[in-house]
Amino acid sequence: MADAVGELVACHEYDRLHWQAELPPGGRADCSKCGAVLYRDIPDSLNRALALYLSALLLFIIANSFPFLALEFGGRVESNLLISGGWALYEMGMGELGLLVFLTSIAFPLLTVLGMLYLLISLRYGERPPGMGPVWRLVNGLMPWSLLGGVPARHPGCGDQAAGSGKLHSWRGAVRIRSLHVYVRRGAGEF
Repeated sequence: MADAVGELVACHEYDRLHWQAELPPGGRADCSKCGAVLYRDIPDSLNRALALYLSALLLFIIANSFPFLALEFGGRVESNLLISGGWALYEMGMGELGLLVFLTSIAFPLLTVLGMLYLLISLRYGERPPGMGPVWRLVNGLMPWSLLGGVPARHPGCGDQAAGSGKLHSWRGAVRIRSLHVYVRRGAGEF
């Protein structure tokens, strides 16, 4: 390859070696065997990813500060925060399930966003953050297990629906969680 930089890059799928080449802004290098993306050149990716993860942190705080679900029944409205689901399961004697709900809806998403902010802020100021490798592996390992790894646009059976004389209000909470999900996934795509 005429424009090779001199470093070799291995395909993540087939381990085929390729010479690393300079890319135009917005370009990407693909494996010649399987077509998997080897690396990309995204202009201003660090600043864009940092902005998206800061927005995700704000949305996380908002999503956990306001009711996620409200049930209106006979003129009385019961509201629940996202964290109250895990606690309610714990109080009903299902502590393990309550812990799982807490970890996947609160702890893992928060650790994912804070871990990425730790990495991005340090890199933005030209410094290699201490523990960069373990933090990156933690973030990548937690992503599939957190609520941020995949949230349906609307949970089945969780619309505003009549249940006898009661009404279930979940769209506001679903919008906040979906917005958080979009910002985190966009931020991961920019980095």
